[in-house]
Amino acid sequence: MRLFRNKKQKVSPAGEALAGKLASRILRQQSRIARWLNQRTSAYSAFRWLVLLILFCLGMGGTCIYLIISSIYN
Repeated sequence: MRLFRNKKQKVSPAGEALAGKLASRILRQQSRIARWLNQRTSAYSAFRWLVLLILFCLGMGGTCIYLIISSIYN
């Protein structure tokens, strides 16, 4: 017994063209942001990257622990 059936939907050529334009715009913006971030962080040393990684992991780990504890006690 199948609970969910795949319903094949036909995509119109206009819809495909719109999706292509949207995808190219997203990729262009993503490339622009990546280029900007690379310029800003090109002078970072390996030690600085390591410190930033450790700080990020501690921050996100602390946030996760806080969310877990607050969901248990509230």
